[in-house]
Amino acid sequence: MAKPAELEGYWDRYAEEVRDFWARARARHDIPDGVEPHVFPWGDVPVFADLMLFLLLQGGKRSTAHLELEHEVSGKPPRKVGKYSLVLDGFGRPGAVIRTTSVEIKPFKAVDKAFCEAESEGGGSVLYWKQGHWAYFEGFCRLHGHEMTEDTPMVFEYFELVEPG
Repeated sequence: MAKPAELEGYWDRYAEEVRDFWARARARHDIPDGVEPHVFPWGDVPVFADLMLFLLLQGGKRSTAHLELEHEVSGKPPRKVGKYSLVLDGFGRPGAVIRTTSVEIKPFKAVDKAFCEAESEGGGSVLYWKQGHWAYFEGFCRLHGHEMTEDTPMVFEYFELVEPG
């Protein structure tokens, strides 16, 4: 089946837009040449990626968490302090640049109110955070032959907004 004409080059246009956005952010914030950001949307579902970007741009979202297992599966290490990320919206367009300020690996049960407030989901409630994240993490663990427990290692990351989109 032939693609509609308006879809021709869709991803190429956004790849160029992402490169241009990163170049502008690098120049505006004196980020050295050769520094390459981690480029990602928050999640695989466009509406979720857009929601997380909205929370980031409105000033509340300054932390994120994921399973240490994700790094074992992907073979990629957790982001390090000082590293940049370019956050995409749900359609792959540039939304913001962030810089990692803190990374800790702790068990799921170690999440605290300060982290939940910085993540900006559910009004900062620890109970909301645990309920909201458990199902996703449990599904990922199960998919990869692991059991999700309160002691499952998590990567807790704090960041700052460098350049809004």
